[in-house]
Amino acid sequence: MRDTQRGATLVELLVVLVPMSLVAAGAVGFFSAHSRTQLQQDAAVAMEENLRAAMGMVTDTLRTAGCAVPPSNLGDWITWVRGFDNAPLIVSGGGARPAKISIATCAPQPVAVLAAPADVGATTLTLASTDANATIAGVLNTNDKRLIWIGDTQHALVTAVRDNSIDIDTDPTTDGSQGLVRAYLPGTPISRVDVLTFRIVHDRQTGVPWLRIDRHRGTQDAAAEGISDLQIVPLTANQQYQVTLTQQAAAGDVADGAPATLALSSVVRLRN
Repeated sequence: MRDTQRGATLVELLVVLVPMSLVAAGAVGFFSAHSRTQLQQDAAVAMEENLRAAMGMVTDTLRTAGCAVPPSNLGDWITWVRGFDNAPLIVSGGGARPAKISIATCAPQPVAVLAAPADVGATTLTLASTDANATIAGVLNTNDKRLIWIGDTQHALVTAVRDNSIDIDTDPTTDGSQGLVRAYLPGTPISRVDVLTFRIVHDRQTGVPWLRIDRHRGTQDAAAEGISDLQIVPLTANQQYQVTLTQQAAAGDVADGAPATLALSSVVRLRN
């Protein structure tokens, strides 16, 4: 009996395989394009989130500039930052170079309180730290933690620090240590004025740019990776500023069509 079963011919196989190959190629192309678009979107979103976080650090600090800061002769009060004669202090990088900005502002919370009454003319104050885990010498010194704000009414510079007391000078423009101009009761808050400097620094090994915060205590803290530019434009002196930050994409995140850089600007009005 003659066998009626036979295999597919080469032509028949090609007729079936060619359309299937075209469909498969189209599907691969579609998914490849979709994946590439998704990577581009993810890279752009990550850059924007990092940029907004960095902007928040700068603008939140800038907004409080001048809090508890002496209104005049600032260079005599803030001696640990060169050239500080206004608040904030902006140093232009020149040309296309990033700027840097130094901001004087009070610490978020009082660092100490008076532990004993302080009379008019007193140049020694007895203090108690507001942090049970911090000593007076830990929160105040005669260098970068020396400018204090007493009871929201008077500034002073710390000239000596002991276990539970400090010596002060309430007028650095006059020779000798000047004392308090009014009396204060126990419990009066003692706030500290700090200076924070934001600048762009490149990692020496990788070349990656960083936004860093210098608190003038020997180290610069990393704030945000990939921030390649910082520009500050005073709109109204000591009142309103425009801040522009530029985010640079990491080398491995630059896909076709994805942004290599992303800039963000914000206008900040000082509270003080």
